[in-house]
Formats: sequence, C-alpha cells, structure tokens
Amino acid sequence: MQQRDGLTVAETTELAEDTRGFIWIGTIGGLTRFDGSEMRPWAPRQVRHDIKVLASGPDGEVIVAGTGEPLWRVTADSVEAIAGPRGGPMHDWVDAALTADRALWIASPDTLLRRANDQRWQHWDRSVFDGSPLRRAIAARGESLFVATQAALSSISPTGPARRIAEIPAVSRVVRL
Repeated sequence: MQQRDGLTVAETTELAEDTRGFIWIGTIGGLTRFDGSEMRPWAPRQVRHDIKVLASGPDGEVIVAGTGEPLWRVTADSVEAIAGPRGGPMHDWVDAALTADRALWIASPDTLLRRANDQRWQHWDRSVFDGSPLRRAIAARGESLFVATQAALSSISPTGPARRIAEIPAVSRVVRL
C-alpha cells in the first residue's frame, strides 16, 4: 500500500491486524486504519511520529506508540494514554505487547511490566534476563512473552522464572512454530 492508496506517508514501520479484521498501519508519520476499502488516519493530532509499537490483543484492542509519545490505547474514534503503575502516562517504553490472556506487557530499558485484567502490575528488573537493556516484548502463546535484550532472547510467564532461549543479540521478531 502506498500514498496513492490513501496512506498519508508511504514508509511503513509496523503492521497489525485486530480481531475485527481492521489492518493497522504504523508509518513514519502516524497511524492509519484500513477497513478493507478505505484508509483512515487515526488520531493524527496525538499519534504523529514514527510508530515503534503497534500490537493487537484477543478482544480487538490495539496499542500504539510513536517516538517521543506516550503509549496509547486505540479507542472507537481516537486514542487515550495508557496509565502506568504510578498513574501517569507511560513514556519510558521501548516496546509493548498484548498476550492472549488480555494482559498488557511493557518493556522499558531497565524493567518489564505486566498489567493483568485486575489492573495489578508485576515488575521484573532486567537482571532477571541477562542484565542488558530490554529491547522487545513479543507476545507468545497464552500468557507468556518473549523478551529480547541487547544480548539474548528469553521467555517469561507471570508465574514462572525467565528462561533464556538463545544468546542472539538484538532480536526484533519471533514466530513460534
């Protein structure tokens, strides 16, 4: 898809499909929703920058964040800031994911956070992984998550310890087969 197809900016950085069938396109200039026939810029006043986070969850929820912006939850016609453990908008993110158990996971350079459906937060320090800064949070099956640091790939669930999978630096995507 290109600008002639309705994208405001042709350079795509992230893609996600929600459970309702909408395609969400993150570009260097914001977020666009494709409904199968029409491209619509989404919340262009709030989501304006290079999209770095774009994830969908099992109930159609979508989260998005652009460089220098807070982490947003997509609403029916706009976005709203996601409040972190201290109540304010989340700005210290490097990545985020939604898992099948409807939990929100947020990675910052030094901490992995998980907000369950009951709104309680869990915290893991980067030392639980390999001690290097966190880079990616990638939904796995069920309630588990892949965590990529600058040095390795690990997996974690809310009830178990982190497990190192491989010493592969700077992993950006994982597909479990």
